[in-house]
Amino acid sequence: MHRKPILFRFKNSKSLFIPRIIHRTLLLISSFMTIFCCCFFTHNIVVKVIPFLLTLLFGLKTFMYIGKKENKAIFISGFIFPLFLFLISILNTRNIGLAINGAYPGLFLLIVPVIAHFDIPLEKMFGIVMDMVIVLVVGCVILDASGIVDIFKNPLLLAMYDANELAVATKGAQYPVYWKIYMQAGVLLVLYACYSYQHGRKKKCLLCGLTMLLSGSAANPIAWIICIFAMFIEKKEKIKLTPIFFICSICLMILYSVLPYLLTDSDMIIRASALDAYGALFRNDSLKVLFGEGYGTEIYVAARGELSITTEWSFFEMMRWYGLFGLIAFIAVLGYPLKRLIKAKRRWIVFGTAGFLTIAFTNPLLYTTTSMVVYILLYYECFMEKRDMRLLWTEN
Repeated sequence: MHRKPILFRFKNSKSLFIPRIIHRTLLLISSFMTIFCCCFFTHNIVVKVIPFLLTLLFGLKTFMYIGKKENKAIFISGFIFPLFLFLISILNTRNIGLAINGAYPGLFLLIVPVIAHFDIPLEKMFGIVMDMVIVLVVGCVILDASGIVDIFKNPLLLAMYDANELAVATKGAQYPVYWKIYMQAGVLLVLYACYSYQHGRKKKCLLCGLTMLLSGSAANPIAWIICIFAMFIEKKEKIKLTPIFFICSICLMILYSVLPYLLTDSDMIIRASALDAYGALFRNDSLKVLFGEGYGTEIYVAARGELSITTEWSFFEMMRWYGLFGLIAFIAVLGYPLKRLIKAKRRWIVFGTAGFLTIAFTNPLLYTTTSMVVYILLYYECFMEKRDMRLLWTEN
């Protein structure tokens, strides 16, 4: 009988202080709360950081062994990269608070080795949190449609809105499906839709699409349609994964960049004005192209008639804050796991990430604790892919 290969270089996962069953239970709770808080408490740093630190504490032994290739990648992406962003900001703004606020989300990647080593079921946890998002959005719409609880008087939605965890909850004939409930975690449903589709859960996949449609943002259902269609074609026609991944992502990003100059509604005019502002900034100061201005600095958007800290163009925003060097470093952080997962044909996470990045391209979601849930899943799947390969090698 073959033993299960150990991913890290220490003998067992016992805690020196508490029994193993209690240790694992605490890890399960802290890991789940980390994912949950990153989705539902996007603006409350303390609430998110507490379960994150507890997860690291319960798995502290993991970080005594940094020699493995996977561990080095996590250390670079989850510590060196945020430190790099912090230094760029502090050198530009001299504001420690802003620098920390801009850089800290990347630290959440450090929980990946802990989750992977102790066999924490991250995919199931992610699914539970996404089910909560679906129940919240669809449930509130059903309550309103049936006349039980009006969407404008729903106490849960009002509480979330007051806590700045809900962008909008409204209804009207001007919206595509009458209702509009937008929360930041809703964009993660594109990954859950891909996961559900690959595992044969078609109804759950459709529910994800409905919830994304109810968000009122055109980018969400478009990403869902293209990702699911691409997965269907890839499976049906046996087309290689890599070309589809890049073609879908690049085409959507180009489309989103051109649309503001073709459409004349107020939102598109503001987006076009923001693009013009970035162009003017980068043309006038080549140093800012390379090193950025630092997190939290403002840019003047003429269509708004005021200075703005953030705009909808998240890739350009990252370049404005951290320069070309920071943007390239961020692409490398994502590129490492994506390259591995494309080769391993982990279809749902690759297509789901492609969909998320296209949504994030025109929304300020690229480098937040919510987006870290996507990147945690990316690196977790890399660890699991490595473990699966070792299991296959051992069995043979």
